[in-house]
Amino acid sequence: SSDFEIHHNGSQNWIENNATFALGISVHNKGEYAAEFKANSSVDLYYDNSKKLETTSSGVNIPANNLTIDANNGEKISLKGTANPYIRFYESSTAKAYLQWDAQGFLNLFNEESSKGLRVGANGAYVLDGTYISVGSDEDLRIYHNGSDSFVNSQGDGHLYIRGDDVKIQDANAGHNMGVFIEDGAVELYYDNSKK
Repeated sequence: SSDFEIHHNGSQNWIENNATFALGISVHNKGEYAAEFKANSSVDLYYDNSKKLETTSSGVNIPANNLTIDANNGEKISLKGTANPYIRFYESSTAKAYLQWDAQGFLNLFNEESSKGLRVGANGAYVLDGTYISVGSDEDLRIYHNGSDSFVNSQGDGHLYIRGDDVKIQDANAGHNMGVFIEDGAVELYYDNSKK
């Protein structure tokens, strides 16, 4: 058969490359690819003879350093998956982090180097045990839970201020007062919710 054919089979139009080498489409300059179609392999798209997209056995690869998606006019960018779809971030070939929607209804942001993460769900944001919520350029204030105990650490040069018109310290379960600090008034200390 011929290496290259254009024909109509009665219901479809065909461009067929019967040779073992790739079929290329060039524009203006001969030898500069606009597209390249390889048998049993990839389809490659080019800009100014520089490859920008190629199909693979598992999907699509974008070899360029940057991917720009223009959504300035209200278009939607969607990621769809049958279960727990995610976006993984790599540095070279090393996985660094991922963003995932899971079956429990959480959006997870996870750092694979430190094994620390943040989860956002129906009731708010969550961080894993041993993960700090840090405030300040030098992490001067830290709030965290280590799996057993909870901590508020002020580790900068300044003071830790707790401010309010009236400030109450209560137990976690029954809401019983342990200490009440009244603006321009008394400081009340309690034993088993009884003021002493």
